[in-house]
Amino acid sequence: SITGKLLVTIPANQWENMVWPLLKNWNLKNRPPLEESELRSVFESIIKKPTEDLKDTTEEGKGTQTQDLIALVKEKNIELFHDQYNEAHAMFKDNFKIIKLSSKSFSRWLSSIAWKEMKTPLNQSILTSVINVLSGEACFGGEMRKLHVRVAWHEGCIWYDLGDGRAVRISKDAWEIVENPPILFYRFNHQKPQTHPQKGGDVSKLLEFLNIKDRNEQLLFLVAVICCLIPDIAHPILVSHGPQGSAKSMLHKLLKNLID
Repeated sequence: SITGKLLVTIPANQWENMVWPLLKNWNLKNRPPLEESELRSVFESIIKKPTEDLKDTTEEGKGTQTQDLIALVKEKNIELFHDQYNEAHAMFKDNFKIIKLSSKSFSRWLSSIAWKEMKTPLNQSILTSVINVLSGEACFGGEMRKLHVRVAWHEGCIWYDLGDGRAVRISKDAWEIVENPPILFYRFNHQKPQTHPQKGGDVSKLLEFLNIKDRNEQLLFLVAVICCLIPDIAHPILVSHGPQGSAKSMLHKLLKNLID
C-alpha cells in the first residue's frame, strides 16, 4: 500500500508528523470516511508491524539526499495531485504539462534536476524513495483532478486539446481558442501539438485528397471523421473496401494523421 511505502521511505521519528496527517486527509475523501479512531487503529497496527519492509533502513547520507531532493521538487512550480483512478501526477504550471509520477519521464526529470542543482547522480534506491513520498502526498494530500485525453465535454461544450496548454472550446454556435482551459488534459508521448484552426474552413475539402466518388459514401466518411472527435459516445468503425490501388491505405493514413 501507499501507506506502507511512505513508512519505508520516511524515518520513523517523522511518521506521526508526516504520514498520519496525509492519511487523515486521504480518509476525508472517502465516501463514507472511516471514523478517526478506526483509522488510527489501522495506522498504529501498520507502524507496529515487525517486518523488515517497514524498518528505517536508510544508509548514511541517503536520508539527507532524499529529503533535499524532495524539498527541491517542492520549490518548483508544480502541483501534485491524483486523477480519477487514484494515479499520482505532477502538473508543471508554466506549461500545464502533466507527468505521471510512476513514469520514466518523471524519473528522468528528477535525475536531471538532481544533477543540475545538487551536482549528484541518483541511485535507484533514492529515486524510488523520492517518488514514493511524492506519490503519497499526491494521493493523500493532493486534490483529485479528472484528466481527459485530447477531447472532453465540459459545461455543454466540447473541448479540443491543442497540446500546448491551449484548447478549442466548441459550442453549438461557434468555436474559440482558450488560453487557459478550465479542464486538464493528459498527453501521451506520441501525441503532438496540433495546428491551430483557422476561421472559414470547410471539412468537405478533405475529399479532394481521397478516392471516394459516391456522394453518400463521402457524407458517411465526413460524419465518421467528426464523430471521432466527439467524446463519450459509441464511435463507428470505418471499413473501406475496393480493389488494389484504390487508395484505401491513403484514406486511413490521412484519418490517422488528422485525429491522432
